[in-house]
Amino acid sequence: MSTNTTSSEGARRHALILSGGTEEARRAEALRLAAEALCLAEAGDRPCGRCTACRKLYGGGHVDVLFLLTPPEDKKGMPVELVRRLRGEMYVRPNEGRHKIAVVNADILNPQGQNALLSVLEDPPHYAMFLLLTQNAAVLLPTVRSRCALRRLPPTEANAEAETSPEVEAVLAALRADDEWAILCACLALEKLGREALSGALDELAAGVFREIPGADVLTARRYGDIIVQIRRLQSALDFNVHPGHLCGALAVLVVSK
Repeated sequence: MSTNTTSSEGARRHALILSGGTEEARRAEALRLAAEALCLAEAGDRPCGRCTACRKLYGGGHVDVLFLLTPPEDKKGMPVELVRRLRGEMYVRPNEGRHKIAVVNADILNPQGQNALLSVLEDPPHYAMFLLLTQNAAVLLPTVRSRCALRRLPPTEANAEAETSPEVEAVLAALRADDEWAILCACLALEKLGREALSGALDELAAGVFREIPGADVLTARRYGDIIVQIRRLQSALDFNVHPGHLCGALAVLVVSK
């Protein structure tokens, strides 16, 4: 996924605001970044999607990744008590990985909740990593923004809630049916979109696969997690002038083999 990162990211790697895009895209990118940080593969090959850490994270959860994404059913926003609990958990050293990671939907934090998170953002443990997700970073407190790097996801269209494109929905339907021939045909059909449209379709496909994970069994969820990793790897190949037909063929083979 192409992103726009501010120059401050290198200086504040412990906390990153993921802004813009769709909610699914923000969550998928946060999951990828968490997997990249915890992946056990050699540097330069992360996230691999195959190691124990990647499979745990994509397959239902990793003990060192904490999520604060939705408020309790009877609340409109996130209670400050839950933010404080998360803050306390971040001071407990990781159990398995090199990092302990908090993924927070900042759009549901009121000023009190943001201030509750501020102290750990200002003086975090060396192993801590924070991923704050928001549609618009400008709505966050200046004190919170100043402690974080900012990464902007590609802007969404005005009709971001529109139905999935037919080409991408065909791939998703084939995945749900676990029909290898249909998967091959649907992936290869993406070639007709052209280079620029293909990049957006891959974003859409990654978000669509991510939406399938909560309702899947553990093995299928792990497979879908692997597919998201492969989509992101193949998508980066577009920057190196790889022919869309070759990329779609590789996607078809990788998705079927998972």
